[in-house]
Amino acid sequence: MRTPFATGCIALLAMACCILSASAQRSLSPSANSYYASRESAFDFDKVDLTALYEEGRKRNPGLAPNAVERMIRRNLHFVFFNKINLGHFLVQPAPSQVVRKVEKIVSLHSRLDSMLQQGRQLAADPSKKKARRKLVRKIGDCARSIQKTFNEYFADYSNASFLLKCCPSGSVDSRFADFLQQSEQIHRLLDREVDRYFFESALSVVDASDYVARHSVATLSGSLHRLSRLTLKEGSE
Repeated sequence: MRTPFATGCIALLAMACCILSASAQRSLSPSANSYYASRESAFDFDKVDLTALYEEGRKRNPGLAPNAVERMIRRNLHFVFFNKINLGHFLVQPAPSQVVRKVEKIVSLHSRLDSMLQQGRQLAADPSKKKARRKLVRKIGDCARSIQKTFNEYFADYSNASFLLKCCPSGSVDSRFADFLQQSEQIHRLLDREVDRYFFESALSVVDASDYVARHSVATLSGSLHRLSRLTLKEGSE
């Protein structure tokens, strides 16, 4: 005959087994925690086309041999994947191919900004192109907004440095457009440096939030350019 003590022990043992079983099932379920824990083995470049990023890497590092550039790109993507993904936006880690496509989109949009700013320099020399100027200001703002949204959707940056815009509501239309171009080119140069640092860094280190205090992030710079565009359009309509 089982004593009350023995019966209690058996019940506790059964309960413990149930708890362990449930824990095991949870650990094997496709939850975010289990996915993140095993993400190292899931990360695979073999099925991801990196041609566009290799080309961009060679442009940014003309002194490196092609195979060195490819190693650098793969190393940087690996680092971004495990240290710079905005995990707050995902239930599970995005696939490597998704991350690569977003990096390519940001690089492409940044290149488009450069082309539009070159167009702006040409328009600045022709006072009769007022409608074309206004359209270009809007396009630059839309492009900057796309960079900001794409970056914030997938990537995290802990810089808290703000960017100060200088708007000149007074003055001629020509002077306001010239001021817009000047500030846009400044932001574009800073943005190019940040895109390079974030995605094409040649010397990687452990992510430390203290390193970001004095920097303008990709999101801050692109958001500032979008804001500058909207302010310039508003001034031109008053």
